[in-house]
Amino acid sequence: MDRCGNTNLVVLSTESLLFSQRRQQLCALWADWYGLVASDEACLIGSEVEEDANAADQLPPALELVAPPCPTVEVTTAEYYLHGYTSDGGGIRSVRINGEKVFFSKAEETVRVDFARRLPLALGTNLFEIRVDDLAGNVRKKTICVIRRKPLYLCTEYRTSIAIPPLYSSSSDPQTYPLTLIVQSWLQGALAREPVRFNLLEREEGWEYVLQEQRLSLSDLVDPRSALQIGRIVPAEILIMGSLFREGKGVTVLAKGVETSHGRILFTDDVYAEGERAELKYQVSGLALKIKQRFPLLMANIISIKGRRAVLDVGTNRGIGLWSSFIVISNSDGAATSPEVVKIAGDPVRLRVVRVRGNSCDTTIAPPQAARSISVECKAFTR
Repeated sequence: MDRCGNTNLVVLSTESLLFSQRRQQLCALWADWYGLVASDEACLIGSEVEEDANAADQLPPALELVAPPCPTVEVTTAEYYLHGYTSDGGGIRSVRINGEKVFFSKAEETVRVDFARRLPLALGTNLFEIRVDDLAGNVRKKTICVIRRKPLYLCTEYRTSIAIPPLYSSSSDPQTYPLTLIVQSWLQGALAREPVRFNLLEREEGWEYVLQEQRLSLSDLVDPRSALQIGRIVPAEILIMGSLFREGKGVTVLAKGVETSHGRILFTDDVYAEGERAELKYQVSGLALKIKQRFPLLMANIISIKGRRAVLDVGTNRGIGLWSSFIVISNSDGAATSPEVVKIAGDPVRLRVVRVRGNSCDTTIAPPQAARSISVECKAFTR
């Protein structure tokens, strides 16, 4: 048996007692090739070596995987780098990964193959079969399981929470109100589409119940201060308060991002569409995209911490605004584990932007006692 686990069946006989220099040399060559130690048992005086071609190669090729080091691994990346090697004294014919050839040869000289492949991963469990065939038709297989998980800091529960109440329209056209409900549904669907950027909240009772509880009408939704009342029932940080206007031959959809804690208007975006309803749906998807782009997903360094204030090294140059907020994650540089969300009493530590400059921003730390649990070694990730 060689170092790779291959074996070669050799049948020895003592029909002749004549010493053969050629056979002795052949034994030495075998010892060098297969990693054997030449001995009297392997090189008998007067022995005659008989190789049965069929019996000598009934064993499958050796197959070793460098990465992954074990049959099941967990990662958070979108790809996995597979690396391994195979060997067989009779020659390797092919190497396949899930049926796809990564190596093929008819040459007997190919006794060892090193292979590597970047494997795309879907979220969840990914199975890959590595199959090696040798020239004699023997097969060796190994199956690996790569589990791709979403990093904790990318989970929806840590995203900025938003809600989308019904859109308001001042039009007296009887077809306008049903259109506002359709546009609301389109906007919700577009904002919930992968990759999910927000934690989109809805109440099971529906918006009619929310408005009745707070004694609000659709016309009250024009006033950003109504966000304060809605925030008492729907625990969203930001309301996307929309309006629909008929202008000329088309329709304008206006969306305001309103902070539920103070009733502040954080941003305003709009789109305009003419013609078929499909064009309006397309533009509403564009409106959702504009809103998402106001909340880039990015990592930031903590420059300094003083009291309840933390300064980050990102600002308007990276799309950060007063509507931005962060969670704090542990720094995993050089560590074997994935970065973890820093929590206090089970709740994530948050950094809320209160001032923005070109390449930095000031944030407040929440909860206040969390300031003692974080350091400049930590990282901040947008919520």
